[in-house]
Amino acid sequence: MPIAAHLEELRRRLFLVVMATAILFLVGWGVFKAELEQIFVRPHQLAVAELKAEGMVLSEKLVVLSPLESIFFDLRICLLVAVLLSLPWALFQGWMFIASGLRSSERRAVARVVPFSVAAGALGLLFGYFFMIPLVLRFLYATANPEVMLQSYRLADYLSIFLLFTLALALLFQLPILLSGLGAAGLVSAKSLRKHRRHFILGAFVIGAIVTPPDPVSQLLMAVPVVLLFEFGIFLVAFRERRATAPVA
Repeated sequence: MPIAAHLEELRRRLFLVVMATAILFLVGWGVFKAELEQIFVRPHQLAVAELKAEGMVLSEKLVVLSPLESIFFDLRICLLVAVLLSLPWALFQGWMFIASGLRSSERRAVARVVPFSVAAGALGLLFGYFFMIPLVLRFLYATANPEVMLQSYRLADYLSIFLLFTLALALLFQLPILLSGLGAAGLVSAKSLRKHRRHFILGAFVIGAIVTPPDPVSQLLMAVPVVLLFEFGIFLVAFRERRATAPVA
């Protein structure tokens, strides 16, 4: 195909992706806005409920300081949900655009990696939503001194923390796939990863101690999944190396 035809094909597929995202956004905004608000503030409510059970005085409601703040909050969460729900469609359109230009071995490699990458990202999102974000919020809320501070938390600031940890965990759960790819490219080996295992474990526990409440259980619950992801990455690299060196029957 000439370049102009490729550009036209790309424009058509981008249009299909944008239209699907726009439709999902409008449905979310017009029909499910209240439900999405409840879903997105649930980690805050969980953290507040746990602290209330320990005797702290906190409000489950987030503060809005501008007439536009709640509107922008709804816009952002509806757009985020629309993007996430349209992601499979976007990946399909991207695949249809690039597949014809790939060799059969490259198509097989992409077809193997993408489903695992999407599943890992989804696991990271779920881990953050149900566990990590409420844990971090509980720690942050508990650090304020109620004797000198009135704890009222802003909606926009909460959403920024929510999005930051959501994105970070979705990327962190790509670690095994990243290590496997680096191993396939010859940039790392299972031996070299095992050699630096102690450094990685130490770093995971240091990060866990920083971002979680100061108790061993919470630190373990944060650090252990990170270490397990690293170990799973080593396993994938070693498995690929064994397959590459196995004698052909």
